Amino acid sequence: PTEFVERCTRVRSEAMHVWQEARQKSDFSIFQPMLEQLVDLARQKIAYLDPQQTPYDTLLDDFEIGLTTEYLDPLFDGLRGGLIDLLRRIEVAKSAVGKTSLLPEGLSYPISQQEAFCTSISKQMGFDFDAGRMDPSTHPFSITIAQGDARITTRYDESDPFSCLYAVLHETGHALYEQGLPAAHAMTPRGEAISLGVHESQSRLWENQVGRTEQFWEYALPRFREAFPDFPEHIG
Repeated sequence: PTEFVERCTRVRSEAMHVWQEARQKSDFSIFQPMLEQLVDLARQKIAYLDPQQTPYDTLLDDFEIGLTTEYLDPLFDGLRGGLIDLLRRIEVAKSAVGKTSLLPEGLSYPISQQEAFCTSISKQMGFDFDAGRMDPSTHPFSITIAQGDARITTRYDESDPFSCLYAVLHETGHALYEQGLPAAHAMTPRGEAISLGVHESQSRLWENQVGRTEQFWEYALPRFREAFPDFPEHIG
């Protein structure tokens, strides 16, 4: 129904601003009423779309068409054992290391230098800044405004440049997928991302499979030191 779609759009827009305020003040109670409205709207949406289907499957279809819990449950069951063991080993390793950080205490990483460094990395990845841009936001995201206008955002923390870097790697992965879609089929199904799952695979590929490798840092570390000359030589 038109009225329902309008209400969903209005509440989502309001919720974003309320979430930003709640995050800034670190007060969940500010956002809680909006979250309750969003959950209620999601339940109403399920009733409109397919009341016979399980709620999760109905909503999952919005993100990955055709995917169901019947397919996913055995897949996740197969992963669970190995992942739980891996998490336990990570926790043990973290306890052994303690609170040691790669980042020296008291060192500041100016936003302008973070922006320049991350822009250069994004360009090297292949992001076309003539057909897109990068801006700050409360939480990193990527969005395509129109054909030839793919945008990414990141956030800056002057005490932790890696937060910005890995956000940029992730969001540039999304944007590269968008910039790589066939222009000849823009505004048609053949010119759109095939699924959000594939979209996320591209962002995770760059953030984790590339950005956390020794080979990546062989390239990036000299440039990182150029951007932040006070970073200690013995680290890295």
